[in-house]
Amino acid sequence: MPEKGRGNSRPFFHVWNDFAIESSDRNLTIYAGSCATSGFRMNMPTQAPNKLRHVCLRAVLGAMLGSTPLIVMAQSLMQAPGAEVTADDVRAVSQRMQEQSKVLTLSQEGNVLRLSEEILLRRLLATQAEKSDMAKDAVVQTQLRQARERVLSDAKLAAIEAAAHPGAEALTRYAQDIYRADPAKYQSPEQWRVRHILIVPGQAGNPRERIQRVQAELRKGTAFESLAKQHSDDKGSAALGGDLGWFGKGAMVKEFHAAVEALKATGDVTDVVETPFGLHLIRLEGYRKPGQRTFEEVRTDIEKSVLAKLQGEAKQAIVKSTLKDAKADTAAIQTLAQSYGKP
Repeated sequence: MPEKGRGNSRPFFHVWNDFAIESSDRNLTIYAGSCATSGFRMNMPTQAPNKLRHVCLRAVLGAMLGSTPLIVMAQSLMQAPGAEVTADDVRAVSQRMQEQSKVLTLSQEGNVLRLSEEILLRRLLATQAEKSDMAKDAVVQTQLRQARERVLSDAKLAAIEAAAHPGAEALTRYAQDIYRADPAKYQSPEQWRVRHILIVPGQAGNPRERIQRVQAELRKGTAFESLAKQHSDDKGSAALGGDLGWFGKGAMVKEFHAAVEALKATGDVTDVVETPFGLHLIRLEGYRKPGQRTFEEVRTDIEKSVLAKLQGEAKQAIVKSTLKDAKADTAAIQTLAQSYGKP
């Protein structure tokens, strides 16, 4: 046993395979998994109640011996008399979100607070409903059963999707085969990137005079981005300094696109361009010639498409086999539908 010290006043560090306990005068720290890197870590004051310390130690020791799963105490986010919300509750709710939406939502403290309040409110109201015997209502019981079935069936479908994943290397090979079979499919089109300043008729002042004043500011050397933020009536792009991003043919109205095609060099600015949306000044930010996109450029998109196809086929196979012996009572279905169709 590699000890760092002996006696009550000095720390010790004891390791069993992938588990470790480190103790000092102030803290008791329990590790599981890779102790040096990303494994689970439980830290508590050595003065914590004996009951709590015994529960944690028994959980870890039981896990080391294979007799019981490791207990991890979820972090409490919000409390009220008779109920609390933990980090695990919020994570469970977030499973219904798309990954990108999940990150954007949970990275904001205000969103986490609102989610916690919603969960706590539902929990408290559910407790009140149970005390008033609402859970015994036949309709409520049916809804509870369906909610349980929905959660379990979603978990089963998620497991089917995970099992259908061929592995990173195999997925890349599939993607490479698709790319090689039809490389022409992955040609990059001709693209432009521009900034613009839009003056819309009907706003305050004469639109032609307004855009001419902006032109005068440009000639004096004022930054295009700054003028777009100050004067453009396209508020979406104005916040980005007028940036419209990359686009190809057909993305813009013909008058706008014709003016863009006439620009020759990055930084060139058009004269006033009139379109159905109003009056524009347009500056060229970049140009891409059409050409072949490399496999690495399209790899992620192809892999996503392949994975979605494999997982979709796996789920459809399960759905088909699960429902193969199902029989619909068309008369009963017709009766129910007709009952809702009556005035």
